[in-house]
Amino acid sequence: MKLIRIFLFGLIVLNLTACWPIAGQHGLIHNRENDYLKSQQQTTLAIPAGLSNSNIQDQAPIPQGPAWSSTTPASILPPGSILAQGKAIAPALQGNGPWLGVGSNGEPALLVNGKIATVWPQVATALQALQYQIAGSDQRVGLYMVSRNKQAFVFNVLQAQQGVVITVESYESIPLQNKDAKKLLQELSKKL
Repeated sequence: MKLIRIFLFGLIVLNLTACWPIAGQHGLIHNRENDYLKSQQQTTLAIPAGLSNSNIQDQAPIPQGPAWSSTTPASILPPGSILAQGKAIAPALQGNGPWLGVGSNGEPALLVNGKIATVWPQVATALQALQYQIAGSDQRVGLYMVSRNKQAFVFNVLQAQQGVVITVESYESIPLQNKDAKKLLQELSKKL
């Protein structure tokens, strides 16, 4: 008798859930892949009366125009920095350089005094002097793909407002630690 009650209860529950859709537009599981197509334009943020928007500006504006290239000026300094605003020259950047520091992304960066056209071939010569095999390079985007001791690296060489900025990253799936990148950039700075 008890077994019959359990069976009937299970049958009723199964029957009720069969009437209730689990998947589909009104079910528990709903495919929301195209829901963005139903979105509507919202009104833009309005500045309240009595206030002005003169202090509002982009934190990191995106350059307009053609694709990024190694000759497009970039800054290794964070937005709002005194140096980025051109108000002062830090004592660490006086002299002929190159200067090893930290870029705005927190990773080691080498700043070389000069223009990309003169620094680019110097970097190639320095990399070869350090026993790197240059697998490829593209001055237009500022990349040297190199290898040494079965390790592959990418040296980024870009024109900045202060000079030419050089950074390095691993070409492999294992990320390059900041201390290792700093060591590689120190080696390079001695040859430039």
